[in-house]
Amino acid sequence: MFDNRKSILSKSRRRPSYKVNGMLTEEQIKKIEEHFKLVLDEWLNSSLKIEFFVGDLVGDENKDWHGKPCQIIYDKYLEIYKRKYGDFELAHKKAFSRAAMDAGYFYYNFLFDHDETFIAEYGYRKGKRVRKYIRAKQK
Repeated sequence: MFDNRKSILSKSRRRPSYKVNGMLTEEQIKKIEEHFKLVLDEWLNSSLKIEFFVGDLVGDENKDWHGKPCQIIYDKYLEIYKRKYGDFELAHKKAFSRAAMDAGYFYYNFLFDHDETFIAEYGYRKGKRVRKYIRAKQK
């Protein structure tokens, strides 16, 4: 179920970049952004769908990000939560949840820089609050 809240994401409406609590270096951020750009462009060029969720682009239920730049975010949070809780399972769940949220923020900011315009709609998917992105225009 999606509510009526919508945002238009385009270059003319640029917002400041989201920082992952200052945990990542500029080089790591650049790697993540390059990876996201590649995945998004691949999806836009090959998909007939006009809407998507970030989860669709980062693996949805696939929690194995080894070899992907998102793993860097997860590893940073896992480190923090292992120290905080001492319990690996709890640390893993919390780290994955935060890394997934951060991936969403990265994409949200990243879409402002894209050549196409997107509309973000807010609602729920699988019981969680999410943004759905819709291509406003196609090339």
